[in-house]
Amino acid sequence: MSVLGLDVGTSGCKAVVIDEMGNIKARAHREYNSIVPRPGWIELNADELWNAVQETIHEATEKYSASPILAVCMSTMGDSFVTVDKHGGSVGNFILASDGRSKNESLFLEHEIGAEKIFQITGMPPHPINTITKILWLKNHAPEIFSRAAKFLCAEEFVISKLGLYPVTSYSNACRTMAFNFKELDWAQEILEVAGIRRNYLPDVLPSGEKVGVIPRSIGTRLGLGGGVKVISGGMDQACGTLGSYSIHNGSVQDSMGTVEAISITLEKNYLNAELSEKLLHGCYSINIHVVPERYLIMALVLNAGSILTWFKETIVNEDALRAGKGGMNVFDALLSKALPSPTHLLLLPYFTGSGTPDMNPLAKGLIMGLDLGTRKEDILKAILQGIAYEVALNVDWFEKNGIPIEELRCVGGGSSSRFWLQMKADLLEKPVKKMVEKEAAVLGAAILAGVGEGIWNSSVEASMCIVKEEKTYTPKQEFRDFYRIQKALYQKLVTCLQDLYPDFDSLIQRMK
Repeated sequence: MSVLGLDVGTSGCKAVVIDEMGNIKARAHREYNSIVPRPGWIELNADELWNAVQETIHEATEKYSASPILAVCMSTMGDSFVTVDKHGGSVGNFILASDGRSKNESLFLEHEIGAEKIFQITGMPPHPINTITKILWLKNHAPEIFSRAAKFLCAEEFVISKLGLYPVTSYSNACRTMAFNFKELDWAQEILEVAGIRRNYLPDVLPSGEKVGVIPRSIGTRLGLGGGVKVISGGMDQACGTLGSYSIHNGSVQDSMGTVEAISITLEKNYLNAELSEKLLHGCYSINIHVVPERYLIMALVLNAGSILTWFKETIVNEDALRAGKGGMNVFDALLSKALPSPTHLLLLPYFTGSGTPDMNPLAKGLIMGLDLGTRKEDILKAILQGIAYEVALNVDWFEKNGIPIEELRCVGGGSSSRFWLQMKADLLEKPVKKMVEKEAAVLGAAILAGVGEGIWNSSVEASMCIVKEEKTYTPKQEFRDFYRIQKALYQKLVTCLQDLYPDFDSLIQRMK
């Protein structure tokens, strides 16, 4: 027996096939490129995404045919959506979570309903990252697309529809829209009415790990799956990731080091009270429905992490990247190998598309402080890594200050491959940092849900405990502790003193458009 997990993300699609013992038997991966039609807009071609999903599934099934695949489940990027017409075809592109065009629509909903009430209903602080603000933007600014809409689908239900089934989404993904009542587990009619969005534009919902349907034989055969393969409801990538990193108990923390760096904290439902909820709202933290029953997921976000490293590689070290690639070496490792082991004095604010928690300021801009004529590329790279780590530290400090103890970070995602970065985080945070054997935790979590839905395992908690393995623990070193403490205080001062400057700077940018 085997099952297939999919992770449909912002930059690519991954698949793993695991057997009934939890062993990974096959992998596949396809990348796709985002589209930036205007500054601040970030989109993804829906056909390109679906083609990548098909190729990924087909490759994975070709690599492992020893036992039939019984079920498929997906981890998907949150917030992003595409418009679909009455024939099931996409109208326009996916608008991604990091797309910032719907600032005014977010402010409109906040003004009409109130930030506190929106949070009480949806668990989401009002922000243009969330789906409903982007749908409202389409209604206001792209009537040629909005008028053709039969459904607005996020990635999970879009792929489900392409697999030949009625589009259904998980509670875990629905709650990211800022239009879903996370307590009543249904679409929030009051918010939809204010936005002027009819309920039938949105998919049906169900819990993670439930059977959605059976893929039609014709589609299953084309993908290499055969007939009779079930689709199991999945979840938002960070929630699935906590299952794939065994970060699913009260206060346990997953640090997903990807395009966006997401710090995900699991809380049992009875731990969340009115006082903590109010604090979370003021800290701009979202309360998400977990893929594991009777749990919530509190998410902290560094909106730009891996995306800044990509920018750095393509913009600043392009030729070095080519040389490193020819030598079989990662360009970042190549640069860091030339650098001194000590931290850099440079301060970098990684706000390339706004700041994440605990401020969530869409007007915030990136900045490097401390440049001089002796600054080298490797210094800037270190500043990027330190800046992202300081953002993680600000969030960890916030949680601990507000009664959520954090003992360690369990790191996954592409960034967890860097030993240098993991040790830096341990030193800077003064906490153990664990690297998991399987860095692609989200796709593993999806595969676990597929197995639970198929009945291979009794529960997701039991399966995660048995399957997930730790590779190495990085313990904090004392050598640079005092430097990091002083620099973190300076970093916090810099963040604070720039807040009043952002609106004027944004106005200047708008004049240039």
